[in-house]
Amino acid sequence: MSACIRAGKRCKVILSQVTDVYRNLALENWILHNWNFAKFHCLLVYQNAPCVVIGRFQNTWKEVNVPLATQAGVLNNGYGLNVHHNKRHDLYIKDRKISGSASRLIRNGAFHHCTLLVNSDLTALRGLLKGDTSIETSATSSLPSPTTSLCEEQARNVTSNIET
Repeated sequence: MSACIRAGKRCKVILSQVTDVYRNLALENWILHNWNFAKFHCLLVYQNAPCVVIGRFQNTWKEVNVPLATQAGVLNNGYGLNVHHNKRHDLYIKDRKISGSASRLIRNGAFHHCTLLVNSDLTALRGLLKGDTSIETSATSSLPSPTTSLCEEQARNVTSNIET
């Protein structure tokens, strides 16, 4: 951990060394419920192996192509964020989303959670995030947006700048 000073409080930065989605989400949940937020801010940074994480108030079958996600072994249901979920704090490059976010509040703490598409298989992602939209539910629905990744945009910019 490293420390920084911000707004009179110390800030701890935790860099997870694992890419296991279950372990990273468990660490995030532990921090939310056990961290002394009155004394320290906390920034947790981690990278997951390919996965689809569904928010706790979302309907998995409506959000995700469950048979495809199960076959690919990338589905985690129960806690976290569907990478296509729009909470109005998203980041875009031109008209394409590269980051989504969500937040969670409890009595003694809160966190803001965001994703960043760096080098993602966007074709697979788009296929996985095609759930059964005919399902009627009171669950929170995602607001799908066109997506891109940082690597895809970098490649697009390099290609467009090559003179022939």
